Parts: sequence; structure tokens; C-alpha cells
Amino acid sequence: MAITTFTGPVKSINGFINGYSSVSSLSSGSTTIDKDNINNYAGRTLYYGSTSAATIVLPAINASSAPDNSGPGGDYNSPNNIGTSFTFVLGATVTGDFIVKVANSSDIMVGVSNTYSSSSGDVTGYQTAADSDTITLNGTTKGGRYGSVVRCTAIAANKWFVELSVAASGSLVTPFSATV
Repeated sequence: MAITTFTGPVKSINGFINGYSSVSSLSSGSTTIDKDNINNYAGRTLYYGSTSAATIVLPAINASSAPDNSGPGGDYNSPNNIGTSFTFVLGATVTGDFIVKVANSSDIMVGVSNTYSSSSGDVTGYQTAADSDTITLNGTTKGGRYGSVVRCTAIAANKWFVELSVAASGSLVTPFSATV
């Protein structure tokens, strides 16, 4: 089926059914999401079932205004990617680092992590710092046990909103850092 684009509200009396392609599997290693492959990942649940290390590089945020004759309502190939979101679900406890990071030093992450300790049963919240640009789940103290979820949404120029619901063990620490 071809890609269908709507410019106004869409209403369904009986809801929407997502097909099998709404869930994609990620491989271990490095995955860079960019303008050439964003349609393979955006808006989908991205399942990671490996214990091995993986690095996901989010696309650079493009908040450019479309000229009068392009963008939403005109040119559906506008490069503006505000509103683009990704949901990562871990199907196994990672033993290597599962990393999600921004593409460049201009983009940052804003948001929180709710981290559940399988050791104590406590939930600890962590907030991003002003310069956070990387999420690292290590399978223990930073989260990354099976069932952990990471959501990332481009919300404004240079800002990714992130929300984590992760399971961890040991003495918990923040999964957020500045590495880019």
C-alpha cells in the first residue's frame, strides 16, 4: 500500500488497526536513522530482542519552516520532522550497552526516566540535565532489563522529548549523559 497523507483531522468511528509492519525489529550494532531511512522507523514500535550492545542515532531535528508552497498542505516531502517519534522496547536484558543518542551537538534531550529496581522494588525518577543528549541502558544500574521502554519525540528545534520506563538492578544511577 502506498503512503497516504492527510492535511486535516482524521476520524474513525471504530478505531484504527495497525498492521504487522507497525512493529520492526532492530539488530545489534549501530543504527543511524536519517532522512533516507526515517520511514522505516518513525511511528513504529522498535523491538530489540538481543542482549548485545546497540547504538541508535536519532535523526537530526529539522524544524525549518516550509515555504508558502511546501510543507504540510503543499509539499508532503517537507524535511521538517517535528512530531516524529520512536518507541524502543527491550525484549531481553542487555549485557552490552543499549544507547540512544542525538545526531549532533545542537540537539538535546528533555524528559524523565522512571526506573524500577528489581532489587528493592523501589521506583526512582531521573530528569535530564540541560546538556543531556544520550541515553545509556546497561542491563543493571541504568536500566535495560527486559520490558524496558524508551520513547523519543522531536518536539521543537534541537529538542527531543524522552520518556523512559525501565527496569534496573543494583545501585541505580541516571541513564542520561552528554556524549555527543
